[in-house]
Amino acid sequence: MDLCSTWIHTVTHIGCTTKEGSLRVSMLNLPWYRNRGHRCAETVLKAVIKYYHPVMVYHWDELAAFLRNDGKLVHPIQIAKALMDVDVPFRYLSHKGIEWLLEGNLSKVRSEMKDFYGEDSGFIIKNTNLEVLVECARTVKNYAGYKKEPLSFEQVEKELAHGYMAICLLSADVLLRRENRHRGHYVIATGIDTRDVICYDCGPFDASPTKKIVRKTFLEAWNKLSFLDEGTLLVGS
Repeated sequence: MDLCSTWIHTVTHIGCTTKEGSLRVSMLNLPWYRNRGHRCAETVLKAVIKYYHPVMVYHWDELAAFLRNDGKLVHPIQIAKALMDVDVPFRYLSHKGIEWLLEGNLSKVRSEMKDFYGEDSGFIIKNTNLEVLVECARTVKNYAGYKKEPLSFEQVEKELAHGYMAICLLSADVLLRRENRHRGHYVIATGIDTRDVICYDCGPFDASPTKKIVRKTFLEAWNKLSFLDEGTLLVGS
């Protein structure tokens, strides 16, 4: 049984003007699912799939299988592979590129992760399935929406302004104002104004389908956690 099914309702955004600024938001009908644990990746994937394929219903174990998630951390490239599997269009940009993963040199991958995550690298490496990253890279590198180039926040803003959404890996430590331990949280950015980024945040903390995160805070939390890319998938683009 899918425990999230009892939480479904339709979320509709309509562009409007507020005191905070002019919202540049498309009309989206994202089904609302609550994350009742450490399943934010599965939850945002579930919402995006249901948005693009309303008749499809996937349970948690099926979503985890799409993500190649065996109880460890989910990296953005795993979501990219999952979106390919369920035929959801997206663009995936990576400043570092993913081709080097195809060498299969796991020692090099560990070294890159140590350089990026520092003293937290032991936890991240232990809780990452490195073979899965290589497997995902083999498929994603051939996807038309993949490109080896940096992704700026200005590009994300433009995508949102044109009615697309963005799956973003944010720093949970920044959002919760705690010591940095390189812990992440997936949200779906659906709109932006002069002060806030409007996000589909499935929780478990302070969950909301239209949560407003102050732009400054969002920028502090964005592009901080993925050693491989900018932690963002431009969905529908």
